[in-house]
Amino acid sequence: MSFSNQFLKLFIFVSIFSISCSKSEISEARNEIFFNVDSNLIQKVIEFSEIGIKIAPPKGWVVLPSSELTTKIRIDEETGRRQTDSMLIKSVFFDSSSKSFLIISQISVGKSFEAYIDSLDSLFSAMFDSFTFQKANFRKGKISITQYLTQNEQIVNFRFLGLNLSNSVFQIDFVIPKAAYSTELAKVVESSLGTLEFIY
Repeated sequence: MSFSNQFLKLFIFVSIFSISCSKSEISEARNEIFFNVDSNLIQKVIEFSEIGIKIAPPKGWVVLPSSELTTKIRIDEETGRRQTDSMLIKSVFFDSSSKSFLIISQISVGKSFEAYIDSLDSLFSAMFDSFTFQKANFRKGKISITQYLTQNEQIVNFRFLGLNLSNSVFQIDFVIPKAAYSTELAKVVESSLGTLEFIY
């Protein structure tokens, strides 16, 4: 099995597990955020109309073949869980030099967006021995976004979740090997996120 497939499976396992966790109460301020965008570090903007967003992937990151995306379906079938929430991966971009991923997903929530966020809080709190995490809430334009930074000795995951004005839940994940993470790669992530726009 290729490294990219193994890494993608790890990401998906954590994501699928998260939607079966219990709720916890949260309350945080949401401030407007601005990103520095270096146009030399990004590709052209791509539109994901089903989840109401546009974003420019990092320069040189390639789209994985659609066959790679079936990993999600296989793992989901293996869990045997009935879930009211689900994740549909729309696209995966891969950087061969750093072995990093940009994963764009659509989340279908059974109850509410807030309940889904609560489930992530519970998941990451329960996994605190193996993963550390930080959480922040901010706004980009009219949209409130929840950011999670989770990491252990192997990986760093920047996750951005939001509910756009058409009530579609989007999830953007940058999954980076800890050994490859650097100031330069952080600028790449920031530049890509800085292009995020919403389709109304």
